[in-house]
This record gives sequence, structure tokens and C-alpha cells, in this order.
Amino acid sequence: MTWIVLLWLAAGATMSVLVAWVAVCLPQGPVRPPQRIDVTDLRFPMRLSPRCPERGSGVMFVHPGYEDIFLGANVPGNPILHPPDFNLLQVRAGWPLRSMGHWQWVSHDVETATDVQSRGEWNVILPLIGYKGLPVIPLWPGFLANTLIYAFAGFAGVWMVRRLRAKQRIEKNECPGCGYSMEGLKKGASCPECGCFWFTKEDLYGR
Repeated sequence: MTWIVLLWLAAGATMSVLVAWVAVCLPQGPVRPPQRIDVTDLRFPMRLSPRCPERGSGVMFVHPGYEDIFLGANVPGNPILHPPDFNLLQVRAGWPLRSMGHWQWVSHDVETATDVQSRGEWNVILPLIGYKGLPVIPLWPGFLANTLIYAFAGFAGVWMVRRLRAKQRIEKNECPGCGYSMEGLKKGASCPECGCFWFTKEDLYGR
């Protein structure tokens, strides 16, 4: 019983990752207007440059199943540059909850030259899609919730299909387990093929 539960949880976790990746590969959806964003709100899991300011002009792009927050920041006192002194990107993907993420920051500081740091991004080239950066770091609250949702949905779906198939076989006087014909056998006999207990459609419907 334990290995069955673990198997379904593993399948749910796999689906959580795959759904997040598929969402990233889908065509882009609606975009929200630019908004002021705190750098600290991005929760970067890496050490930022001490010269990176705490505020900047950011924009959140919202797509089906994922969102990315792009922030361009300038060191206080510097004129507005293009590109800005620092570019920060946070991608969160997954459905129904955000379950996978990756982060990147690029420094265009003239004193230290261009510096790129990335975490949790798997760069791949996919047929018909091209270059994509897939998130590989779990966002644990959403990842665990999605895993349970997909595992339960998958188990419920398989259980329902098996029940419907067994019902159809019983109506045909066949073994509910393997479909072997039970014509001519006594009521209550076991299936000679798989040993499954056999009951008739009269037992099923009470008539």
C-alpha cells in the first residue's frame, strides 16, 4: 500500500513540473501595466550586488499558467540608462498554483563590467518552439499543493475507469478483473483465469 501512495505522489510531482514547463512554452498572454516593485519582494535566492538599489521600475508579465517580474534598477544618482544598471528577473510557473521558479540578475555597472548570475534556469532548444528557459527550482507551498492535487485527480480518474470497466464486464457475465467469460459457471465461483471473485449482474443491481 505504501509503494502505491509513493507512486501516485511521484506521478503528481512529475505532473506539477511538466505543467509548469508547458505553461512557460505556451504563447504569451495579457500583460499588466508597469508598476513600482520592491527588489526585496522578488525574494532572490542569491546574493545581489550591494550597489543594487531597493526600488526600481518594474513590470509583471502575466501569462496562462505563469508570470515573470522584470525590474530595471539604476544606482541612485545615475541618469536613466538603457539598459539600466541592474536587470532582475523572477519567473514563477505552475497551475493551479505557482510551483516552479527561476531567477536572474544582470549588472551593467561600468565599474565591474557586465555580470550575469542565474539560478534555477534550464536552457533548452525545443522543436517548433526554439530557445526556452525552464524553471527547475520548486516553490514548495505551490509544488506540494499541486502534487497532491494531481495525485488525487489521477487516482480518482483511474479508479473511476476501473469501476466502469468492471461494471460493463459484469453486465456481460464476464469476470470484472480480466474479462473472462463466466457463462455456465456457478454463482459465487472464482474466475478460473485470475481467481477474482465473480458475481452476477443480478447481484450488482439487486434483481
